[in-house]
Amino acid sequence: MSQGGKHRPFRLPLIDIATRQPSTGAEYGAVILGGTALYGPDQDQLNEAVERIQNAIEGTLTNHLLMARNHLEKLVRQSLGENVNDRVLGAVLGRSLRLGAVCVLPCLTVNGRVMRMYFHKNNRLMVKTKLASLGSCLSGKTAMSVDNAQFECFPQREWGTRFVVKQLLAHLAYEGRAVFLDEDLFGSPLSSIEHALSTRRK
Repeated sequence: MSQGGKHRPFRLPLIDIATRQPSTGAEYGAVILGGTALYGPDQDQLNEAVERIQNAIEGTLTNHLLMARNHLEKLVRQSLGENVNDRVLGAVLGRSLRLGAVCVLPCLTVNGRVMRMYFHKNNRLMVKTKLASLGSCLSGKTAMSVDNAQFECFPQREWGTRFVVKQLLAHLAYEGRAVFLDEDLFGSPLSSIEHALSTRRK
């Protein structure tokens, strides 16, 4: 019992949020997020739990320029101090995307696949600025390494910025504004790339 003899409001353990409808006849709350339905024993508790997860997602993204989903989910769980079902976390992330609080940056991989990176809407201007800077640098060079791009965008080379700048370059590749020369080398999509490739192979 808390100070003053009052009970603390019950918070639904996040691991207890279900993605399958409870048995017929049971009282429960429900929230439909996109194509996923979430269920809990009480509507107010379920609403609070969903809000808690959403705040953790958006708060985590506010502190990072770009994040891969697996890293985002790991830090969100750490922030919440609880485990959360993957489908529940995905459904709430989808809600933030639909509300426009979270944005997606598609990035091309060296194998031709697309990886989705996530960022908070408050970081949109910085992402746009970094992309413009890298695009300008690439247009004046035949090739640029990830290390050089990191120095261009993040001169202090803070932790994690090498990964971020590589994904920014990969987004330019997705848009056709850059090409992979190898895992860590990008080039301008101009005829001069052929010269860059032949020089590197020597």
